[in-house]
Amino acid sequence: MYLTDLALSDFRSYRQMIIKVGRGVTTFVGENGQGKTNIVEGIAYLATLSSHRVSSDHALVRQGAQAGVVQARVMHGEHPSTVEVEIFAGRANRARLNRGQVRPTELLGQVRTVVFAPEDLELVRGEPGVRRQFLDDIMIQLRPRLAGVKAEYEKVLRQRAALLKACGAQRRRGMQVDGSTLDVWDMQLARLGAQITAARSHIVAGLRPHVAEYYRAVSGGRGAARVDYLDAASRGIFHLPPPEQFLDERGVVGAGFVGGESAAGSAGSAGSARTVSAVGQSGTAGGAGRSDGAGLVGGVGSVGPAGGAGDTDSARDSATVDTAAALEQSAVTTRAEEACQLVADHEAELADVDLTEIRLLTALAEKRDQEIARGVNLVGPHRDEVVLSLGTLPAKGYASHGESWSYALALRLGAWKLLREDVSGEWAEDGEPILILDDVFAELDARRRERLAEIVSEAQQVFVTAAVGDDLPEKLAGARFWVHDGFVEKIEEPVAGVGELVASVAADGGQAVAVGEPGAGDAAAVDGSPSKGDVHNDGVDETETPEPVEANGVNSVGERAISEPDDVNPEVSDVNSRGEDDG
Repeated sequence: MYLTDLALSDFRSYRQMIIKVGRGVTTFVGENGQGKTNIVEGIAYLATLSSHRVSSDHALVRQGAQAGVVQARVMHGEHPSTVEVEIFAGRANRARLNRGQVRPTELLGQVRTVVFAPEDLELVRGEPGVRRQFLDDIMIQLRPRLAGVKAEYEKVLRQRAALLKACGAQRRRGMQVDGSTLDVWDMQLARLGAQITAARSHIVAGLRPHVAEYYRAVSGGRGAARVDYLDAASRGIFHLPPPEQFLDERGVVGAGFVGGESAAGSAGSAGSARTVSAVGQSGTAGGAGRSDGAGLVGGVGSVGPAGGAGDTDSARDSATVDTAAALEQSAVTTRAEEACQLVADHEAELADVDLTEIRLLTALAEKRDQEIARGVNLVGPHRDEVVLSLGTLPAKGYASHGESWSYALALRLGAWKLLREDVSGEWAEDGEPILILDDVFAELDARRRERLAEIVSEAQQVFVTAAVGDDLPEKLAGARFWVHDGFVEKIEEPVAGVGELVASVAADGGQAVAVGEPGAGDAAAVDGSPSKGDVHNDGVDETETPEPVEANGVNSVGERAISEPDDVNPEVSDVNSRGEDDG
């Protein structure tokens, strides 16, 4: 999938912004605080109905406006759709898909995105809740139905926590606590929580090989990354092996041991070593003649007189060393295989929703007294943890700044690959997510920039933001927009630095694409109004800047920001045509 048009109205700092985009790489270049991230935040909001920067929608609505609007046309193969979300501060949002009004959650899956931003360092360094949210964002895009499950689960948590506090107060006053009401909430928590835990565990199992692969690619093969899921209900039942137990004799993380190539390769290495040992022993048995393993162990197959003590002792010592090494390698390989198999078996159990529900109910019963005493929910997926390891150590607290960046990138790229390979959704034939890299390259060294650029160059659509064009590798050449003073302008020729961009655009007369408002990330335009001209610079003739869009996304002549494409069936026509009353 990919976007062809994007419109923002009263969203963040933009009063109105309309741009046309296409496949490949699109870059937004401009100084800090000009509103680059606001653009990609709008795109990402369509995928998850939430911001990757703030937890509340209040900050997304431009100051002084009643509502913000994000509207885009998305292509799934040859089929265009138009999606729109109206974001209200303090009340429920509204959504439209093509011509009809729908519930906002019905938009989930229409647009898929994976966003990497500087805040993603918290995936490695932050609290467990950050990593749980990372999995939930993937979960909602893979299975939009689970967005409702998660919302209902969070309501149950709030209600149950209030009941636990009330029960605790009763117990402290010496009153009898009626557990029947808690039993009802326990069943609700277990029913919903089991679905979330099963989905998260499935995602982690799918992410694991991709994260290991991309960490090696980005870091240049330095270190072995592994991701595991530790659910709260299994604590005391399942113990995750320490990181060093997943490494084979080569120090490679055992992501592919179970049913994979690594197990065969390791077994083959151990078998070869044992063969060498056996050959050496057979060559020394008679002390003469040439063994079948001549050349494998130096001197073993040499011809000498029977009973040659010197050659025999040397061969015996070499064989002993080889035998010990082979046994050690075999033990390490077996240990890694067993650790990986243990995790695989546990993940298979977690995938069984009914079994996971039973485990949650059992854990809730065991923890009830503690929960009542503390007044908090101690069991459930809100207490689960995503365990990140690097080599033989946990990534959190031990990874360097560069390693943390590489790990966070590997997690996001792994999510992109996982969504890209998903074949179970409505748009399985063209469900590749849009990749968004928000101010990433400035934080990477030259080597990591080039490796990342090589990886993302295969994506169908990529949006990149950068303060300085020089930060971007040549492989990311594509459409570029300059964001400045509330304007978004297309650059026909890539220009190296921001200073040169200013001179270049000024010389061209400053063709304006979008109108912004001062504050909240954008400065005011010099004269307070946009320039006139060909606002798209792509063959679309616009002699005037579009009129400001009102809170409902309709301008003064009743037209939507994104017009309906000519080839769209009227029955599934564009959301821009609003003919009915929203009231």
